Amino acid sequence: MAVLLVVPWSPAGTASMQALLPAAQAWITWLEPALRVHALRLVETQGRSRLHMQVSLAQPVRVGEREVQPHARGRAWVSIPAGQAWQAPVLLAIVLVLWPSRRPLERAWRVLPGLAAALVLLALDTPLVMLAEVRALLRDAHGVRDVDALVAWADFLSHGGRALMALGAAALVLRVTRPSGHHP
Repeated sequence: MAVLLVVPWSPAGTASMQALLPAAQAWITWLEPALRVHALRLVETQGRSRLHMQVSLAQPVRVGEREVQPHARGRAWVSIPAGQAWQAPVLLAIVLVLWPSRRPLERAWRVLPGLAAALVLLALDTPLVMLAEVRALLRDAHGVRDVDALVAWADFLSHGGRALMALGAAALVLRVTRPSGHHP
């Protein structure tokens, strides 16, 4: 179990994060076609890994009551701690490994659904948080103060939502992989 706690912050975890960046960039571009992602990279700053993303507007976007036009020199950088991306998948893995099994191969049956659940958790976390940071920048720059669903989602994740999602995903994986004939 100690391996699960160390790997995300090790060179292997960093390499895994690097490998996921193109998928995250594609997901961000698909979710928000009005943005052009110029750079998405993992950066070491004072011994801590951070994800940095540089974006510009590719087309006009509505911010509150205003329509903001793209500008040739208009670029913004957003940055989030890279380690937060691993919180939900690591908690999911810990629950799946530590949950008691009644049959020898029961834990092995959890691997594939667990990996799929971890990918869903990753897709619902970092790309959406990065987009929320961009939206928050636009909203602050244009004095918009109403509620934005994506910014609220990022707040939810940072205030316990990652753990809640991981536990929900673990419960689903455990339910799906429960041996037949075994009732709660």
